[in-house]
Amino acid sequence: MKTHPFIAALTLPNVSVPSPDASASELGSDTGTFRVTRVGVTNSPLTASYVVSGSAVNGADYNALSNFVVIPAGSSSININLIPRDDAAVEGPEFVSLTLVETAGYYASLSNTVVTIGDNEAGLQPFSLQFALPSSNLFRLTLTGPATRLYNIDVATELNSWTPWTTLVNPNGTAHILEPGSTNTNLFFRARLE
Repeated sequence: MKTHPFIAALTLPNVSVPSPDASASELGSDTGTFRVTRVGVTNSPLTASYVVSGSAVNGADYNALSNFVVIPAGSSSININLIPRDDAAVEGPEFVSLTLVETAGYYASLSNTVVTIGDNEAGLQPFSLQFALPSSNLFRLTLTGPATRLYNIDVATELNSWTPWTTLVNPNGTAHILEPGSTNTNLFFRARLE
């Protein structure tokens, strides 16, 4: 009887991407961390591929991340540090999602994780625009809101058709516009913060 040599089945490593530090912030040096971990033989380096997505923009809201990482020989994991970039935009919290791409070299499990980047700019303060008729041939607009900001004022006779009317810098928190106008026409005004 002919015997066949025993062939051991090749077991691929299992790669996952938990996040030991799932929060970061624009303020100071608060970074986030993705950890790419493998279970299995560690005697050679392993290249793990991934894609990043989310509301934060790679290379703009945080230092650019490539699309792969190499776990060195002898190691079971490697960290990918998410380093936020400070900007002046009021964005609120943004998130970065890292998703492993399964290849012929490994199986991917727990293949997606998220780090949230906190914004260090204060939220927008509310503003209002009030309309009054101090006399029969005048109308007055009063804008109240954050000082030294540029506002666009639009006008309409119907709420679905707005026309730019003027721009206004609010120097100290309250600004007034007094204009002649007809009281026989319905006028609507809105303010938009530039």
